[in-house]
Amino acid sequence: GAREALPVDPRHAARAYEPREDGEKDGLTPDWVIDAGCRVFELNLPTIEAPIIRGLLDPCTNSKRRPNIPAEKTYDKADDGLKQENSWKGFHVILNPSYESSVQWRFINRAINEVEWGFCPGILLVCRNSTDTSYFQRLLPFPRVFLRRDAVMFKDYDHTPIGFGIAVFCLVSPVVPKTTKLAVYRRFFDEFHHAGEFNVPFDAAFMEEAAFERLTDRLHVAAATALDGLRQGAGRLINSVNQGGQAVGGQLY
Repeated sequence: GAREALPVDPRHAARAYEPREDGEKDGLTPDWVIDAGCRVFELNLPTIEAPIIRGLLDPCTNSKRRPNIPAEKTYDKADDGLKQENSWKGFHVILNPSYESSVQWRFINRAINEVEWGFCPGILLVCRNSTDTSYFQRLLPFPRVFLRRDAVMFKDYDHTPIGFGIAVFCLVSPVVPKTTKLAVYRRFFDEFHHAGEFNVPFDAAFMEEAAFERLTDRLHVAAATALDGLRQGAGRLINSVNQGGQAVGGQLY
């Protein structure tokens, strides 16, 4: 029978999940990423009364019976969300494909095509930070956040997978109105910048603009402010320990 649903680390999830009977890991998307994606695309958050996220597709769900991402439409391994007859059209997508390289690049390339061709209005993509891959070069136009180690724990792992970084991309179709696209990107920044380094590639032409100099000036200030905050936090932690207090959550990243 099905195994008992397990509690999860509250930093990364709010909803219990059912582990696989074979003990294998799927790399389940943290709930905070799912909920943030709903807010980015202005979709309903899942609740007990309304557990399904309307207008959302998960093309590589872990389970159609108890999906980690409770999307309106799901494709599992048996369906194969890469088959052309399995349409993505008209849906927003939260995509966290298998991290096997032979699978991941195929899902990412389809995601880019679906957005570029105007079939999907927006896709939130969780993937390896593999800057040497061809699909990563195709993601050049899209804002991304390189997640910190403490923000990337998958629900069915009790530690962060070692060996590669994780990035979250926000893909918005070029056919949507510019005001809509910029509003989505703004919400993406608001929802995800706290969890890592927000990044948008720039070209040589931008380096010639005054905006580039102003940006680097602001980033210097932001970096110095963050470092000062870390030092103050470390000082408070040391003082607490010296005074015999119990430090909680004292890891610094």
